[in-house]
Amino acid sequence: MITLLFTILKLIFLRFLKYKIVFINCSRIGGYYDLIWERRAHKKNKIIFVGFSPNSKIANKSFHLLLLEDYNFIYIKKNLILYRIFNKFDLIYELNHIIPNNFSELKNIFGNKNSILFDSIKTKIDKNYNYKYILNKNFLTNHSFFNKINFKKNEYICFHSREAKYLNQEFPNKDWSYHDYRNSNINNYYYALKKFYKKFAIKSCRFGKNTDLSYAYDKNILDLTKNSVYSEKLELELIKNSKFVLCSETGASCFAEYISKPIVYVNWSNPLRISRWVPNSIFIFKKIRNKNNDKLLPIREIFNIDFDDSYYLKKNFEFIENTHDEIFHAILEQYLRINNQWSATKKDNDLQNKFWELFKDYNYCNSKTFIGARFLQDNKYLLS
Repeated sequence: MITLLFTILKLIFLRFLKYKIVFINCSRIGGYYDLIWERRAHKKNKIIFVGFSPNSKIANKSFHLLLLEDYNFIYIKKNLILYRIFNKFDLIYELNHIIPNNFSELKNIFGNKNSILFDSIKTKIDKNYNYKYILNKNFLTNHSFFNKINFKKNEYICFHSREAKYLNQEFPNKDWSYHDYRNSNINNYYYALKKFYKKFAIKSCRFGKNTDLSYAYDKNILDLTKNSVYSEKLELELIKNSKFVLCSETGASCFAEYISKPIVYVNWSNPLRISRWVPNSIFIFKKIRNKNNDKLLPIREIFNIDFDDSYYLKKNFEFIENTHDEIFHAILEQYLRINNQWSATKKDNDLQNKFWELFKDYNYCNSKTFIGARFLQDNKYLLS
């Protein structure tokens, strides 16, 4: 209680000195994004970050401790009480989010290039995109486990498939179905990675916790989420030492992004929410079918969807997941790019340019961000 009172007085004093108090949700790994984005863009400014956990749990304690060491934010045991007090008296500062939810919001942010908001968000994205992070060599070293599973460092793929179970189990009092459209079937990843192993003898490992769906046992495609040796620390180590990460639209990619690990994002739904702060990344999208006319939507029409209206989404649209063949070609492209063996054709480059032109004033930070070449070739309707 003494720590709580001291922290309250300290924060009120800092607020009096014109500091901005920002709370970050540490119970979800994606809750750390604002902390990372802001600190990498502005090492010194008058913003104080305070962590809180609505369910009294930390998403990943090892990552939490790393961020505490890197950015020294405030986190105390009675953090939820602290949050409620500051929220009740409207003392919490809301940072401008760098990801627009719809095209209208995009135009509001980037319509005026002379505005402070435009400059602030563009600067934040630019600095995060070009940030060079060097992880301490002594951070996470578990040689025995790698020897046990016969995985060679930098010679395997880490992958994650978003499911409903994690949030439903960790936060049972809230209905999370409003963004179920972001979930995906683990078996499409499995068959893509199985095909990839046959071609290159590259193994893979699934990460995450509280997973529901399983795939057939395969010693070359380890499911850490079902393994008795699973730990949050081991999960980070496997990501750290992988060749690249394969995942969907999920906060579980946060640590990989933090350490600048190359990533393949599949089953992405909203093109406006592409992870602009992540270089060396490849994206492919879910196809969206309009139930009213049975047509697949091009990117321009997807821009106008209100993804926050779950009733509207379910009533009007069907989200079609990437096939295992589409996922295979995306990870193949990333593998070849990392090994400096990728050779883009003029047609590939033209399609990339056409895609980014759709974003108008929001098409910067894409020199090392790609839409899957094969995916664009097979789905040119997206660019119409």
